[in-house]
Amino acid sequence: MKILHISANSFTVKNLLIPQIDYLQQLGVTVEIGCALGREARQLQAQGYTVHQVQITRKFHLSSNLKDIFYLSKLLRQQHYDLLHVHTPFAAFIGRIAAKLARTPHTLYTAHGFPFHDQSSVIEYWTYFLLEKLAAPLSDLILTQSYEDFLTAQTKRLCHPRKIKYLGNGVDIDRFCKSRLNPHNQNYTHLS
Repeated sequence: MKILHISANSFTVKNLLIPQIDYLQQLGVTVEIGCALGREARQLQAQGYTVHQVQITRKFHLSSNLKDIFYLSKLLRQQHYDLLHVHTPFAAFIGRIAAKLARTPHTLYTAHGFPFHDQSSVIEYWTYFLLEKLAAPLSDLILTQSYEDFLTAQTKRLCHPRKIKYLGNGVDIDRFCKSRLNPHNQNYTHLS
């Protein structure tokens, strides 16, 4: 199996995706990365990861977005990926369209946080919601790291309920269990 992870920035790849990529590679899966070539991407290349320079405009700009879709679909066709795993809002939108055009067999989207939320302006909210809704049918599966996003996707009918799953954020809460802490290191100051 050959997988391409796409993110608009290399920070997300280096700080969030490397454990998953390493795990899959240990299983014998070929995993490559597509992101902007920043400092983190160059560090990953130096460590032996295959990183393709994929510039994704991080705002709605039709001509730039169309160029990004064209470039990414060409990369997907040339490299014959079995799965495109998209991250970050614009990379997820652009990537899913490109995967459809390139006839990539499977597309997975991990929503690290939907770009539409109650802190958005009305225009931002509905613009981002509509982009997510348009791209959702192009996904085989959408994983949310936030339970709130999982519930929002269901109540707003972002996609068919079978397509959305709650993943969580991968924090081992047992590690922070009070009973596992050394009492000598627990210095509580009570405010009165």
